[in-house]
Amino acid sequence: MFQDPLVARVPLSKHRLEALADGVFAIAVTLIVLEIKVPDLPRNASMDVIMHALKPQIPALFAYLVTFMICGTFWFLHQMSFHWIARIDRGLVFINIGYLMFVSLMPFSTSMFAHFLGSPAGEIFYFGNATVIAVFLNLHWWHAQRRGFLTEDDGAHVERKLFQQRIQVFLLAFVVTTALTPLIPQWVGIAPGVVVLLQRRRERRLLAVKA
Repeated sequence: MFQDPLVARVPLSKHRLEALADGVFAIAVTLIVLEIKVPDLPRNASMDVIMHALKPQIPALFAYLVTFMICGTFWFLHQMSFHWIARIDRGLVFINIGYLMFVSLMPFSTSMFAHFLGSPAGEIFYFGNATVIAVFLNLHWWHAQRRGFLTEDDGAHVERKLFQQRIQVFLLAFVVTTALTPLIPQWVGIAPGVVVLLQRRRERRLLAVKA
């Protein structure tokens, strides 16, 4: 039922898939900045008045910075994976469509995060969205590995293994963050950054040993 003989005869380009991802990420990170509003004040308003009017925008600015970093990291990891993925199939295409569907949801999740900053409701939605993106990223890599789409460069075995561990750790960080949000909503957001930094230190240590 799920076989498509037509698709089986048509070669799929990984570069088109990368271009689609680039476009979706570009639109997503552009849309999140639209949540930051310029205060409706006269042009000759004093500095004190302007700064006071900007205070309600602090949650939106904070959410923008966090989301830009998260989306930038997801884009980087996705692009990095294609360094080792030599070809694609229909399954990988649709896994990526799922991945990009939740990337495009990030502007709405960012609005929820900013509007309900410090509240479990907004943070669960936000970090839950990031968790699903991380799940699809891991599926993307697992499918390419299972189908034998990775390059045959044996010299990059350690780097590929560390990359796989990095995206697994990224997923774990967001799962833990989402789970802990109802308990400590004020501080749980720093967990992904701490976990990723610890993983980066481990990677540097292992690569130094290899060198």
